[in-house]
Amino acid sequence: MGFASVQVLLFDLDGCLLGLDIGEFAPVYRKAVARRFSPYIEPERMLEAILYAESMMMAPPATREYQTIEAVYFSALRAFTGLAEDVLRETVRVFYEVDMPALGGMAEALPEAQRLLTSAVDRGYRIALATNPIFPRPGIRERMRWAGIESFPFELITTWEFMHASKPYPEYYQEVARILGVDPGECLMVGNDAQHDMAASVVGMQTYLVTGPYLDDRGFPRYEPSYSGSLAELAALL
Repeated sequence: MGFASVQVLLFDLDGCLLGLDIGEFAPVYRKAVARRFSPYIEPERMLEAILYAESMMMAPPATREYQTIEAVYFSALRAFTGLAEDVLRETVRVFYEVDMPALGGMAEALPEAQRLLTSAVDRGYRIALATNPIFPRPGIRERMRWAGIESFPFELITTWEFMHASKPYPEYYQEVARILGVDPGECLMVGNDAQHDMAASVVGMQTYLVTGPYLDDRGFPRYEPSYSGSLAELAALL
């Protein structure tokens, strides 16, 4: 393994450090958000708005002004629903405080993920949670609790409040490296998604594709990982 140059380990969350099938989770999550908005708009219409907002968050950064993902999300919801921004923001805040914890039954903590993080920290690696920033910090922190990893010393957790691009765009990985103050070549991106996570190689990062039950290799284009294997194998190699 060519880890001599690696200073920072970047970890994806869903399907990597957290046992969660995002394909099964996403529809349930969206419907729960839509129900929270039921005092203001029909859930079916809100579900359409959510899908539209997600498509805008996942659009190429070059297609929009230099905005945070959060700004893109609320701008899209406002345009689609006609609801005032303060109503949108307060309802989303309540959703993550009240409703999001109830969805934890769809996820499982992975002991091998906790062992890997412990191994990385013990060996002096800097660690960052490079999850797709299409959720606010409370939503990501809740999923970290499901994974049992909230106490680890992540230097960076990418959330929609300050990130300006989503995966799999190079701008996302460039922004991560810039915030951490490292050259992309000093990073190893660890994730289960052959498209979104392995795209880090485009900016010069090394990549580790996590195989196993949560492997997602359906996306295009596909990127050849630098390495692949289980979380336990990566812990041993470190």
